[in-house]
Amino acid sequence: MKKGQKKIRIPNPHGSGDIHIGLVKEILRQAGIRNYEWDNA
Repeated sequence: MKKGQKKIRIPNPHGSGDIHIGLVKEILRQAGIRNYEWDNA
């Protein structure tokens, strides 16, 4: 995922193109990025 200057690699071993929002939130949490920071980047 890339938004503005922020870039996060999200694993998707199934190649479906869709990533569950729960996974996105967990990755952002582990990266120390708050939801509003990502939304406003």
